Amino acid sequence: MAITCIARFQAKEECYDELYKWMTDHLIDMKEHAGNLNCYASGNSESGLITIYEKWNSQEDHEAYLAWRTEVGHLEHVVSLLATDGPEITYEDVLHEHSNE
Repeated sequence: MAITCIARFQAKEECYDELYKWMTDHLIDMKEHAGNLNCYASGNSESGLITIYEKWNSQEDHEAYLAWRTEVGHLEHVVSLLATDGPEITYEDVLHEHSNE
């Protein structure tokens, strides 16, 4: 059964624009990773919060993706832009899905 990964990134006030740009430049890489089914991201410049909604075949597939981001140094860079020690990541079962696009 597919899972939803919700990742929240709270940027340092002075780093939101850089984090936003990094995300728009690099999230496309996710679609090349085994098990990735979908990705939707949103940002709020007032609060400095970027939220990524990801759909994966399994939590293990997402964890392998995070391991790759760590290995190539991306995660370390992203964490340096955050007001927290790292992103807040939660996993949930997919309950319902549809699109009108």
